[in-house]
Amino acid sequence: RDKGLDAELLFVGGTATEEILALADKHQIDLVVMGSHGHGALYGLLVGTVTEGVLHQAACPMLIVPSVQKAAVAKPMERPEVSAVTPD
Repeated sequence: RDKGLDAELLFVGGTATEEILALADKHQIDLVVMGSHGHGALYGLLVGTVTEGVLHQAACPMLIVPSVQKAAVAKPMERPEVSAVTPD
């Protein structure tokens, strides 16, 4: 909240995918942020995931955050030595 973002914690009962979609619609959510366990395509095909269900049905943009094991960390770029040549 101190960064200008409002957050609210809600507890609801029901099917996770349906409840997330209903709440996003009811509250006119601008962005849904969800995590991904990264179980793989076969797991998702056989079992399905809440994240995939919401992704395919959401009316708003989504940000899917990978699990720590799947996250990539970028190394800060080193500043190259640059010399500038100016015309006379």
